[in-house]
Amino acid sequence: TSGGNVGVGTTNPLALLHSKSLTAIPAGVFEGNVGIGQTNPVYTLDVTGTGQFTQPVIVATPTAANHATTKLYVDSAIAGGSGATVGYWTANGTNISNSNTANVGIGTTAPGSLLTLANGGTLGWVNSNSYTWGIQKVTNDLFFKYNSTQDPGSGTVAMTMLGGTGNIGIGLSNPAAKLDVSGSVNIVGAANIGGTTLANGFIKLGTTLALDPDEMYFGTNGNIGTIGAYNLLFNTNGANERMRITSGGNVGVGTTNPLALLHSKSLTATPAGIFEGNVGIGQTNPVYNLDVTGTGNFTQPVVVATPTAGNHATTKAYVDGLASGGNWTTSGSNIYNSNSGNVGIGTTNPLAKLHVVGGMIMGRTTVADIDYVALASDYIIAYTSLSVTRTVTLPTAICNTGRVVTIVDESGNCSMTKMITIDPEGSATVIGQPTFSLVGAYNSVMLYCNGTNWFLN
Repeated sequence: TSGGNVGVGTTNPLALLHSKSLTAIPAGVFEGNVGIGQTNPVYTLDVTGTGQFTQPVIVATPTAANHATTKLYVDSAIAGGSGATVGYWTANGTNISNSNTANVGIGTTAPGSLLTLANGGTLGWVNSNSYTWGIQKVTNDLFFKYNSTQDPGSGTVAMTMLGGTGNIGIGLSNPAAKLDVSGSVNIVGAANIGGTTLANGFIKLGTTLALDPDEMYFGTNGNIGTIGAYNLLFNTNGANERMRITSGGNVGVGTTNPLALLHSKSLTATPAGIFEGNVGIGQTNPVYNLDVTGTGNFTQPVVVATPTAGNHATTKAYVDGLASGGNWTTSGSNIYNSNSGNVGIGTTNPLAKLHVVGGMIMGRTTVADIDYVALASDYIIAYTSLSVTRTVTLPTAICNTGRVVTIVDESGNCSMTKMITIDPEGSATVIGQPTFSLVGAYNSVMLYCNGTNWFLN
């Protein structure tokens, strides 16, 4: 209950532990010795202290001097004995018994039970002139004590029952809760804690009874958590942290500073994660071992298997194998056809070394009113502005057999006074002359090289 009582078979427990059976099933079964007022019982029921019963106690016929006797035994002993009767007590050897049919009071003239002790009464169990157990009633409180030497009420407190609050203490005399234990607790069997909210249905781990923010709890409906904004740590093998859940909700495995909702870190050969089954990123229904919906970014090479289908990522070895074993050969950053036939683009039946069916786009280099030295990457040299005569030099290095270059005036300013002069380097000629000039607006010329000189194309 919210007050701390535990009920078994009852919805209204009236004590710290209240077991109730309305059927033939016993309210409790204990297989083994049971101790009351002590922690080391040597009998099936071993009580150190005083017991009170509101109904008759059924015992076996006594066979030893310290055995409780049956009524039949006492009646038989009295009826057949020779002892004298004094008032309500009958002597039988060294024993004495109440011979009336009512109650007996000690410290009271109005006993309400077969044996009633007044306030401040104490019951003790003596062993060799020393009290080993005692039950002491002080006002409304009841104390179970042990290791008493003279007065059974002077021993060490084993259990306390406070009449004002109903609190029960084990190992202490002033319990602050319904069950307050000083020392270790061992529970064999199930333990049920009721309640539906944090305030009345949880186990709290901490140093006080208050809900301190730095403590954790085990609550109803499978809840485990910290009371305040603290991280929840999971350790094994002592204080070795294995996992933590931060107060912000991030889960870290192998790291004390998780930077994402799930952050797994391994500093050894142990993998940071193993997933047996499909894993989806960006989707909830993966059909592959790793199924990604979206773009992936890799800062290191991605290792893949040899492709077997058209949509498979290829390996470098696969590409290099095709390139070296096919019709193309790499040379540095260049590539060339290694077969002895023709190359067709847009046709499967090339009739020349390079047979192109369709358009072709060549690189265009713009020149703005300066002298210019052609580069190997230039195919169209276009003057976009021209104010005086300018010279285009054709270096020997680009005069390869079959090399083609076009020079054009796009400015419209080319004239007899503002020419574009083409000057091959060294002794090479252009159209049989040392130089060749464009002298009209928007004029152009396409030249090709035979490996030595330049000619009109």
